[in-house]
Parts: sequence; C-alpha cells; structure tokens
Amino acid sequence: MKKLMMIIFCCGLITAKSFAQKVTEAEVPQVVNDAFVAKFSGATEIQWEKENATEFEVEFTFNAKSYSANFTADGTWKETEYKIKSTELPSDVKSTITKEYVGYTISKAEVVESPSGSFYEVRLTKEDLKVELVIDKSGKIIKKK
Repeated sequence: MKKLMMIIFCCGLITAKSFAQKVTEAEVPQVVNDAFVAKFSGATEIQWEKENATEFEVEFTFNAKSYSANFTADGTWKETEYKIKSTELPSDVKSTITKEYVGYTISKAEVVESPSGSFYEVRLTKEDLKVELVIDKSGKIIKKK
C-alpha cells in the first residue's frame, strides 16, 4: 500500500511539473500582460510560462535583479519573488535563524511579496539536512517546509 501511495504521489508531482510550459508573449492573455506591465514597467528579459490551467508565471529582470511573478488568467497579481544575499536579510530574521537553527547555514534567501505582505523565504542547510522557512521581517517563522 505504501508503494502504491508513493507512486500516486510521484505521478502527481510529475503531472504538476510537466504542466508548466513556456509560452510566447502572444499566448499570454492581454489582461495578464497589461497587469504585468503596469506593475513592472521597464522590466527586461521577459520569459512567460503557463504555471497551471489558471496561472501564468513570468521571469524577468527589474532594477538589476532577477524576478519571478505570478498572475492569474484574469490579471490578478499573486506574488513576486527575487533573490537576495543572506547579508541583506533583516537582523531579526538572521537572529531567529541563529537561535532556532544552530549550525545551519543560509544557502538561499528570497524576498516574497504578495497582496498579504512581504516575507522572506530562506533555505537552510546543515550537512545532509535541508529546511525551508517563510519568515516575516520581525523574525517570526510563518511556515516551515
């Protein structure tokens, strides 16, 4: 039974991953493109992908940083992510990580902005262990993956 559940789970992951597909700007609904341009005027190196049946993801350069943003098919902005150096994390975020995850190092840090606010997504490693955190600017852990 465990093997069957694992096979079903893996098939679901493969199906979800295989749905994401590159699309041309012409294939992006005008309302989605308009919402993107309004939010990120001046963006360059734009590459669109259809994330799933109802959502588009766009990767681009903006203000000399690499970004990723998601929009629904009706043009609603869902979230934006961009990488930062671990040294750019707020001191409260670094303090929480140091206290809660002794011996871990920060291998990846991103700013995640959404209509509900801004957060930091941080990947930590310690030998073979990996942890991903979503943490607010005050250092409060919102989610652990």
